[in-house]
Amino acid sequence: MASKFIILGIAALLCAGASMLVEMFVFGGGVSPNRIVQESFFLPLSFILLLISGAFLIIGAMIKVAKASH
Repeated sequence: MASKFIILGIAALLCAGASMLVEMFVFGGGVSPNRIVQESFFLPLSFILLLISGAFLIIGAMIKVAKASH
């Protein structure tokens, strides 16, 4: 069960990295003082995927610790 959450977290982390790479190399994006609001879809997507991956990795780690303590 815990390994499923960890695998999903790593997959979401890889998708977030790919989304950030698309933003940087295809659209020439990034956050700068002159251009805070992006018109691209990929920058907000990468932040959302980073949050999801962090949640999945934390849940997976908590399940592993709970199983190890029994």
